[in-house]
Amino acid sequence: MIEIKTFGRGAISRDGVRLRGLVAQKQKCSLLLYLTLEGPVSRDRLVTVFWPGRDREKARHSLSQTLYALRRELGEECLQTKGDRVEVACDRVAVDARDLEMAAQEGDWERVIELYEGPFLAQLPLHDGPEFEEWCSRTCTRLARLANRAFAQLVERRAAAGLTEEALAVATRWAKLEPHEDEAQHAVVALLALSGDRTAALRQFDAYRGALARDLQVEPLEETLALVERIRAGEAPEFSPLSSEDRAAEEVPRSRRTGEAATLRPLAPRPGSFAQLMEELRTRLLYQVLAAYVAVSWLAMEFTGLLIERAMLPEWVFPLLLTLLVIVLPFVAILAWAQEAAAVDVETARLRWPRWASRARPKYVLATLGTLVLGLLAGLALLGRSRPSDQVIDAAVAFDPTKIAILYFDDRSADSSLASLARGLTEDLINRLHGVHALSVISAAGVKPFAGKSISTDSIGRSLGVGALVDGIVEPLEDSVSVTVHIVHPYTAQQVHVFTVNRRAGELLALRRDIGEEVQRLLRVWIGSRVTLRQLRDETSSDSAWMLVQYAKGLIEDSDRLAIGGEFDAAAVRLDRADSLLALAEELDPRWLAPILERGELTSHQADLVVSPTPGAYAAAEPLVTDILLAGIGHSERALEAKPSDARALDLRARLRLRLLSFGALERSDTLLDAAARDASAATERDPSLARAWYTLAKVLLQRGRTAEAKLAAEKALAADIYFAEASEILVWMYWAEMSAGEFAAARQHCNQGRRHFPDDPNFMECELTLLCWSRDGPANIDRAWRIFEELDTVRAVTHGRIARLFCVTAVAARAGLADSARSLLSTIRASIQDPRDLPAHAPIEAYVWALLGEHDRALELLDALLEESPGDGAYWASHPWFYDLQDHPRFRELTEETN
Repeated sequence: MIEIKTFGRGAISRDGVRLRGLVAQKQKCSLLLYLTLEGPVSRDRLVTVFWPGRDREKARHSLSQTLYALRRELGEECLQTKGDRVEVACDRVAVDARDLEMAAQEGDWERVIELYEGPFLAQLPLHDGPEFEEWCSRTCTRLARLANRAFAQLVERRAAAGLTEEALAVATRWAKLEPHEDEAQHAVVALLALSGDRTAALRQFDAYRGALARDLQVEPLEETLALVERIRAGEAPEFSPLSSEDRAAEEVPRSRRTGEAATLRPLAPRPGSFAQLMEELRTRLLYQVLAAYVAVSWLAMEFTGLLIERAMLPEWVFPLLLTLLVIVLPFVAILAWAQEAAAVDVETARLRWPRWASRARPKYVLATLGTLVLGLLAGLALLGRSRPSDQVIDAAVAFDPTKIAILYFDDRSADSSLASLARGLTEDLINRLHGVHALSVISAAGVKPFAGKSISTDSIGRSLGVGALVDGIVEPLEDSVSVTVHIVHPYTAQQVHVFTVNRRAGELLALRRDIGEEVQRLLRVWIGSRVTLRQLRDETSSDSAWMLVQYAKGLIEDSDRLAIGGEFDAAAVRLDRADSLLALAEELDPRWLAPILERGELTSHQADLVVSPTPGAYAAAEPLVTDILLAGIGHSERALEAKPSDARALDLRARLRLRLLSFGALERSDTLLDAAARDASAATERDPSLARAWYTLAKVLLQRGRTAEAKLAAEKALAADIYFAEASEILVWMYWAEMSAGEFAAARQHCNQGRRHFPDDPNFMECELTLLCWSRDGPANIDRAWRIFEELDTVRAVTHGRIARLFCVTAVAARAGLADSARSLLSTIRASIQDPRDLPAHAPIEAYVWALLGEHDRALELLDALLEESPGDGAYWASHPWFYDLQDHPRFRELTEETN
């Protein structure tokens, strides 16, 4: 038996066991609730409510998947399908909202208030669609009206029968469930007065009036005000409910009637939700006073800093002002807190000091003394600093993050024998970085005054006006030289990067090259991240949206780390949370494209997580991967609706379309590839400095077999990537373009460059294995191939590229003349692919292995099947290095020409 509680906290149980997992999945939970109360419902209606605006076929597919998942969790008998309509079996599913309506129809008011434990669906995670929200609003209003009627009937009956205590108990529960309900509060006040406890009645009224003023900015009804005046005058009024006119207006709690409770749904915000926090920030006096104080303090500090910068005030004024502001802050907060706690009469505009004084309990006194002590200590610490002027300048100076100073390296040799090397390395590094367009480097003459002197980094940074300092230490080892380089933030003295290079004495040219390349890369990456953050920050006026996007990016990075370690469920949770934060950021600033584009980028990570736990199972993952990537394309298209010429959105859509092909989520089609090509080309035209768009174009060209153009596009991407934000991916694609063109020497060079600069990137570990597999001019080292394969298994845990790497090892075995081993490996690989639909994804490399083994007919058979499925790929495979041995074969020429 399935039991659903929609009131109060809400819950779904099966045979007494709570289904917490189902409740946490808002799409499935919302669909079940809707079917339970509205069924039977047509599939078209469900699609309209839960997947509005989505392609009809895709939406019906998603509905079928959701219904299948519900049947699996609840049991086949709980959901019934009759033709095109879906309903919930009433004898298998019990829901309190339905029971409440039946009890109300029968006039069983006792049963109604027993079932009603709070607003309908107030604390369950729900679908955010507009039609579903409207349904929730209507249902909530209808059920609240029935509950109010039941409470009112029972209170009146008990009061009329002289059962004052019982009537008061019912009214008190009513007021607790609906704290803004006028009739409930009126009844409690009247019944307390009738029972002789006028003090409690007035206290109840004061609390109610304060809550209305704080939460809804309204007053109680006139009839309740008149009742309280009679109680204050010493009368003992008889109990009488609100008039029928008032009751008709008040059958629904005032919070839902005025729409003040929530923005997206006419329900009170869930405890701990962002909506509740925003509501408190808007209505709480304490928060309002603190916000005003912070704003005024910031303006005062800015104005004071400006006057000090212009020498109109002495420097010590700034820390003194800051100290005073810190000391005064807790007093302002405590006064606002006490004023709010006093529940001041709304009708009087002045503060009742005697009443406030009665609230000044020991906790306020202790809090005041404690904060005073902390404020004084903070002030003394600020005033006691040896260089107070540094703090003022740090707050006022706006430095350029691209401006760099390279200080002369220290010679740590005992006899100063490395002094000339230290000087040469410094000046060589300055000259090298002078040629980098992204950096502005102080000349050697500009940094010479600081050579050999003990001066703090913040002093040097202020003097030179730079955003980063580079210094180094040169020291001798037994038969070599060690150089340690530090990249330092000049104002915090924080070491951003530290690295050490050791070279033999005769390898000074290599030493200079390694240091120059690494410093340049690290500086450009670090500065690029700061410049990008600054640019993104300038695009939005919402601080909250900005912080949410940064937090979401951190969650995405966490997800990637967890996925590499094989923790796919935890990674998926991070991505879901990141998507929610980005959606919230989008709501806070709808004109800002960054959250929309980040949501599109996030879908690539989600698609990876679908495939990663089951290596090579592309076919089984096809429907879900397709839905995910199509959702990402939808985000890019929303961004393009807001800004049609945005290069980032065009590039995102192109990359996601390529992912559909690379995952095999859609049948490979020229139409999709052409669309990706158009987007990538348009992105490079709109913004030639967008490196990512160039390497997306390189991918498209490479997939079309235009390897020379792909290589040129990749080179443009690398040139445009001034901050090395995309350098690792661009190097990978330059490598692949050269491999596809058969330029193995150039590919090896980029592979080695990637391994030097990105030693932890598995792509550059894998490139050596690929070179052993593809290249015909190098040794076929099968032992080395197995070592790389095993090392990648250790680093990447479980990934969808493992089968392709195993095929590479097989190809190396074939190249080495180990034909029996290669055939045995082919059999093992084929046996490990459980779904036959996944075989075409590996058909090209398998054909390559058979060609190496001399079995050309078998290789051509695989190619024939592959090109039959993807006829547009003939030009690509006709010039591919894998099939050089087949290019003179008549059947090969026939196959590739037929499909061109």
